[in-house]
Amino acid sequence: PFVGRETEVAALTQMLDSPEVRLIAILGPGGMGKSILAQQISVDVRRSETFADGVYWISFAPLCSSDAILSTIAAALPYPLGAGLDLESRLVSTLANKQMLFVLDNFEHVLDGAPLVSRLLNAAPGIKTLITSRERLNLRNERVFELHGLSVPGPKEDPLRTPFDAIDLFQKRAQQAGLGFTMNSQNASDIARICRLVEGMPLALELAASWTPLLSCAEIVREIETNLDFLTSPTRDIPE
Repeated sequence: PFVGRETEVAALTQMLDSPEVRLIAILGPGGMGKSILAQQISVDVRRSETFADGVYWISFAPLCSSDAILSTIAAALPYPLGAGLDLESRLVSTLANKQMLFVLDNFEHVLDGAPLVSRLLNAAPGIKTLITSRERLNLRNERVFELHGLSVPGPKEDPLRTPFDAIDLFQKRAQQAGLGFTMNSQNASDIARICRLVEGMPLALELAASWTPLLSCAEIVREIETNLDFLTSPTRDIPE
């Protein structure tokens, strides 16, 4: 489930609505929630029908070379690209009059292919791209959106009185790990401390919450303060 990020969703949606904006790069370290934010944006855009010819999610995580960018994009499209010309020319011809959003995930794997994205946008004026990456693409038309951690309570703020996105995510993941988990007056300050220690990073919060069936929140705080390498998980479908 998507948690929080209302401000970020509103800002990115407004940027996509602007005719001048063609390429947005959501930047942040691994685990900051770039991909899930981009997924939420793509769902909202599909509902609004802003892009008449569709929204396409394209992941570059499996790639280790920019040589496969074109073929990966082409494979995601429902159009025959014909034959006779090089793939880039055929792709440009197909996209020239389309109104689409490409969501290009994990672009840090293929950074040296950034000029190719720029060429596609120049040749197809109805295409926009929303990109997630750990590093800038360094393109002239790139609009950078720096993604930071979820909102966390300050040392003097009461998490039982004021909602915070980091607290909400921690609770949801802890409840998934063990149905009996609840935040109360005994553990609220420790949960808030966990959120501050990891600076609201979503993946770190999920990893910390996975320990709640075995450790108290106070014990999790002590483990994180001792060594951040404590934040591991036995969950099999979390990428390395």
